[in-house]
Amino acid sequence: MRTDPQNGQNAARTGRLRTAVTWIGTVVLLGLLALTTDLEKAWAAFEQADHLLLPVSIVGFTLATWLVDTATTRVLLGYCGIRVPFNEFARIKGASYLLNVINYNLALVMMAAVVKRRTDRGWGSAGSPFIALNFLDLSGMAVQAFGGFAMAGVLPQLGATGTAILLTIAAGGLLAPPILAVLSRIENAPGFLGRLLRHDLFSAFRALTAGRIAAIVVLRACFISLYVMQTWMNLKAFHIDVPLDDAFVFNPILGLVGFIPISVSGIGTTQFLARGFFGPFVPVDPTLAGEAATRAMHATVDAYSTAAIAGGLLTRAAIGVICMPYVARLRKGGSVEAAEPPGNGATA
Repeated sequence: MRTDPQNGQNAARTGRLRTAVTWIGTVVLLGLLALTTDLEKAWAAFEQADHLLLPVSIVGFTLATWLVDTATTRVLLGYCGIRVPFNEFARIKGASYLLNVINYNLALVMMAAVVKRRTDRGWGSAGSPFIALNFLDLSGMAVQAFGGFAMAGVLPQLGATGTAILLTIAAGGLLAPPILAVLSRIENAPGFLGRLLRHDLFSAFRALTAGRIAAIVVLRACFISLYVMQTWMNLKAFHIDVPLDDAFVFNPILGLVGFIPISVSGIGTTQFLARGFFGPFVPVDPTLAGEAATRAMHATVDAYSTAAIAGGLLTRAAIGVICMPYVARLRKGGSVEAAEPPGNGATA
């Protein structure tokens, strides 16, 4: 399919605008965070943190999530007929962390670009597994949330209304992959809808049977659980004892907010939300009350979230810097193998 140069220019301008909005949003949110926290108390909380547990948790879980993410994503790629050796895709995934610093979806685009360049597939077929991965991860988060609610019940921080809203969103996330898999198999849909559903962007969904969806969702839920454990351990480093079942409810919400492309890697948005979730678990000086106690709780949570985000970004950036030269060489020659894409769709 020929590409209209004007469309390409418009897409580039749109991409630059989104990037600008993301960075502006990050600066604004960080400014608000700085204005509404007690920096002196936040620094004191950081000084009192467990400086051995924190880096071990950040580095250890980042390495673990990198490898487990690679392994579980390869299962999905295999279902779509794309065979990638583990060591090769691990470095592709690692290199994507540099873009992931800006936005999760940019990292998916980079991985799709490498698959496209290393196979005979078009953009639609190469990118389809990574689009499907987004929806499967939402289902994995939904499984987490349902499990957390089953253990913790209605949480005071959410209330009955907030709980009902979250359960509705979680149900939508859980049902999205099977619904899209069914829609992608409709062959006689009319007009634009038919062209869309037959497009190679839906090829991964056509490859997903009910059993495969269940398998991937379980695998990705286990993978995402590593982030819950990391959050739990990071909180402990700051002497914030959040029950693990509560963490299994809070973390999927923070993950969903982090997906929203209004700040870099969810910086600011997740930190404000973390105040409400984790603040009540902060041990506060009994001599403080009212606004003073709230500010002390917020300062401790801000110290935790800032250290955890900064440490995670630095670790992932280091992995990205190490892996990026390999991916640059891979663009010129490599070993990704691809079977015929499942289903017959329009070529992107």
